[in-house]
Amino acid sequence: MLYASPTLDRAELDVIARIEEIRGQIRFVVADAGDTTRGLLPLYLPGESNDPAFAGYRAALGYVLHLHDDPHFAYDATLLRSLHYMSLAHEPDKSPGRWRSAEIRVRGAGIWEVLYEPPPPEAVPHLVRELMDHLNDKDDRPAFVRAAVAHLNLVQIHPFADGNGRLGRALHTLVLVRHGILDPEFASIEQSVARDRDGFREALYELGTRWNPAADTRPFVRYCLAVHLQQGEAALDSAQRMSAVWAEAAREIQRRGLPERLTAALADAAFAGRVDAAGYRRWAGVDERRARADLKRLAEHGALKRARGTPGVSYLAGRIARDIRARAWRAHPARAPYDPFRA
Repeated sequence: MLYASPTLDRAELDVIARIEEIRGQIRFVVADAGDTTRGLLPLYLPGESNDPAFAGYRAALGYVLHLHDDPHFAYDATLLRSLHYMSLAHEPDKSPGRWRSAEIRVRGAGIWEVLYEPPPPEAVPHLVRELMDHLNDKDDRPAFVRAAVAHLNLVQIHPFADGNGRLGRALHTLVLVRHGILDPEFASIEQSVARDRDGFREALYELGTRWNPAADTRPFVRYCLAVHLQQGEAALDSAQRMSAVWAEAAREIQRRGLPERLTAALADAAFAGRVDAAGYRRWAGVDERRARADLKRLAEHGALKRARGTPGVSYLAGRIARDIRARAWRAHPARAPYDPFRA
């Protein structure tokens, strides 16, 4: 027996509807502004790119995303074990890719504080197989709920000696991408979990300190829905700001009679605060000499300011770029995080 989805109430259905509405709005804004905004909405992975743990988990998530449209795909235990091995191959002492063989306790801040005791190791193969069979069955639950409950079950089964949190989040993403939800701001909760581990654990351990599939899963499902909504709203705000920046930059370039390709450089400086010749060259499809000349020309108009003491040719936002940014941020301010179920 596994943890089951709650019967959704009006508040939960409203949040899901709002998430879907935001997805549509972001697609519209991005289509209107062009591909430039998509680079501002990356799949967030906490860690350094040269960290073996980061590299392994990135490879596992890359495989997850690669499977989104595989016509021969099926959930199975071997897939989970493979993802675990990819994530922890750099730590052979943690038995990457193998079920745990011993009892385990999830401890809190204090050495004697036990937050959770998962089922015994001999129960793991059967429970994982049941979860995989359940995911292979078709049902009409919303994808965001299905992903949250799959995530919850895997973390509660705790099939591995270590790395269960990463695998739970990877499974969460896998369920969503298999439902066609590929937008990085919706297909992952990495950013929010990294920022608020205490909130994640509080929602998780509301289910009790032992394996109890009869427990109410609503708190965890609501936590995940709130995270998806908050990430979506933040992404929409960012996309709208970028769209406003791009539109103003295009008008400014046209007003000054400059080549249209310089819009990207001005918009980049206004949004990110700086622009470098290498990045602009790749975007505009010009050679190095032309890229340097273009950026210098913007600087002569007061749009950019040469950055000193940095490798390569780099410019900071000048007065014009800063003014464009300020107007965009006033029009589309960042929202304060909130709980939609307590609003």
